[in-house]
Amino acid sequence: MTKTIAVVNQKGGVAKTTTVINLARALIEGGKKVACIDFDPQASLTDYYGFDSVDLDDENRTVYNLLKGEKELGELLIPASQDHPAFVPSTIRLAQADIILRDSYSPGSMLKKRLNDNLKFYDYVLIDCAPTLSLLTVNAMGAADFLLIPVKTERISVRGIELLLPTIFDVTREVNPFLKIMGVLPTVHNPNFEQDRLYLNELKEGLEPDIKVFRPIERSTNFDKAAHEQVSAVERFPELSGVQAYRELASYIIKTYG
Repeated sequence: MTKTIAVVNQKGGVAKTTTVINLARALIEGGKKVACIDFDPQASLTDYYGFDSVDLDDENRTVYNLLKGEKELGELLIPASQDHPAFVPSTIRLAQADIILRDSYSPGSMLKKRLNDNLKFYDYVLIDCAPTLSLLTVNAMGAADFLLIPVKTERISVRGIELLLPTIFDVTREVNPFLKIMGVLPTVHNPNFEQDRLYLNELKEGLEPDIKVFRPIERSTNFDKAAHEQVSAVERFPELSGVQAYRELASYIIKTYG
């Protein structure tokens, strides 16, 4: 059975896209079939995988057309290749989707309704979410089975969890009663910095044991180098500490959820 994981945080710069890219590759290495959905108007995932979101938008081949009901998922899903898993691309026009969603009969459930049996062939679907608490993010939560929350080990990001959790509880109550928080993933972490260690401890003390805090993804310029080469760090830098943490996360997911 397909498990859908929304990678979500209302704050930008917390490595959501990096997490989707590297977790997807680690799950694939673990023998799982993976598809990704770029649900961020910035279309960073689409760009990372080497596609021009403007061209795709001109061709009406993005997740925006899915939300509008103009295309079926199967028409938009770009097949997996050696360079990327199967994925649905995004476009800047997705930023206009809140208007469409607000006018619908089920503003928090549109994405879930648009996803169909085309995804049943995949073990995991990862949704790269927008850095906002908009209806786009609510829709991603509404379509997901699990939430993975990347957060930088810094004051603003850690305190931002306090704003995100009430939204998650509201979505669980009103839109998706089966939604579960898989855990929080500390990112861009420097274990040599006292403040990073401080906020990592604050995360653990504030969330565990109710919410799992995974092994931190340590800060490294090699993630930027991998992005420049449009390849996952899991492939490009297999011995990197952060890569090992992504592999550990993938192993946990496979062991726990199948």
